[in-house]
Amino acid sequence: MLRPDLVRRIGFLRKLSGICDEEYYAMLGGYGVESCKGLLFGDAMRVIAFLQKLVDDAQGGSSYVLPYSDLPYRVGMATANQLRMLEAMWKDVSFQRSARSRKVAFLKFIRKRFNRTLPEHITQDDVGKITLTLERMRDAKREKEISSSEQFV
Repeated sequence: MLRPDLVRRIGFLRKLSGICDEEYYAMLGGYGVESCKGLLFGDAMRVIAFLQKLVDDAQGGSSYVLPYSDLPYRVGMATANQLRMLEAMWKDVSFQRSARSRKVAFLKFIRKRFNRTLPEHITQDDVGKITLTLERMRDAKREKEISSSEQFV
């Protein structure tokens, strides 16, 4: 059975694309299923890509895709939402101005502190440790900003 978030995504894209019921069910029939819930993960990703292309063509451009949205559920590993949360927390504590330099700095941070080469390698156990570290870094950065602003008062 397909993950509920992928079922919702297919339904959402189906509505946005404007594909008629007959075409939609014919497409699903090509995969040997009558409902998107019966799709295999790889087939679901192909259906999503097809529907996304229809939506993009209808809107005259490409739409934004969330980072790590293509990651499947992995037992014991961080979820896509957790990885996005960690990157958002990193943005709060990072001093880099560009997204590229911030990404490089984040990769160095997780490699040096947690021995992970890519965010996709972060485990569930690492998420808590990294979150705690980033919260402490954020608090230290705020204290430093407060103390430096008090010097000028």
